[in-house]
Amino acid sequence: MVEYKNNASDSILILMSTYQGERYLSAQLDSIIAQTHKQWTLLIRDDGSSDGTLSIIRRYMEQDGRIQLMTDSRGNLKPAQSFSVLMEKALQREEPFICFSDQDDVWREEKLALQMAELKKMMKEYGDKKPLLVFSDLCVVDENLKVIHPSYLSFEKLSVNTASSLRTLLVHNYVTGCAMAINRALLRLATPVPDKALMHDWWCALCAASEGVLGFIAQTTIYYRQHGRNDSGSKGIYSKFTKWKSRKTGLLKRFDQANKLLSRIDKSSSDFGLVSTYSELPKKKLLARFISALDLKLKPGGLLRKWGFWVLLALI
Repeated sequence: MVEYKNNASDSILILMSTYQGERYLSAQLDSIIAQTHKQWTLLIRDDGSSDGTLSIIRRYMEQDGRIQLMTDSRGNLKPAQSFSVLMEKALQREEPFICFSDQDDVWREEKLALQMAELKKMMKEYGDKKPLLVFSDLCVVDENLKVIHPSYLSFEKLSVNTASSLRTLLVHNYVTGCAMAINRALLRLATPVPDKALMHDWWCALCAASEGVLGFIAQTTIYYRQHGRNDSGSKGIYSKFTKWKSRKTGLLKRFDQANKLLSRIDKSSSDFGLVSTYSELPKKKLLARFISALDLKLKPGGLLRKWGFWVLLALI
């Protein structure tokens, strides 16, 4: 078994939730083991797999002591809440940096090193008490790792907004969980992930945008595998503007998510007022709704997303 003694200040805790992942899991575990930064621990929670996922995990645990499996009796929770359980477990540990891993991607070997270096740089500037999140772009690939598009952000027509990130993140998410890393201050703020949160990554990004700082690494660190069983994924921008009824429901869920965010924000901050007003938009009549939304100076990002947001805002 391979074992490493970690320098506590450079330790990274990787959180992974698995479910029926036997087809691609080994490739992802291999890519984590191949990281140039070796001081990591991988904590896995399986969300009720009935295939060979657990056997693969146990085989890798025998080979590498940095890979650990947590067990609980909570059953199938779905990704957001399964990651919330992992985050709760992470609170009991001491690693200063936390990353999130999907079961079906492949990481470039410098991923962890780049993210840790950027977080350390941000912590030097803002201090370790400030909630911090760093994320990168991804290379979109098919199930055989053939490149579909070299940039996920470009493929999805997503604009990275770190200057006024909350005004964008309230409307849509541009931070992908597997491409993000956070510090312990953000872990404390974001845990637990509320059941109204649309996804754990979006929730962490909102917490960072409201009480901390987001940083961006302008290069791809992951081969983001797309296949028929992705819980979420990349299908291109135009796929977002079909099924208007479900899009309307999705917008309403964003308001619910924002309402939950209020409990994590300092009530004296300007962001509290921004989030509070945004969460109340569905309760207003049409004209008042539009006036309030305009006053908030929301930044949905991209012409199509702006158009889609205002159309949906009129329909709720």
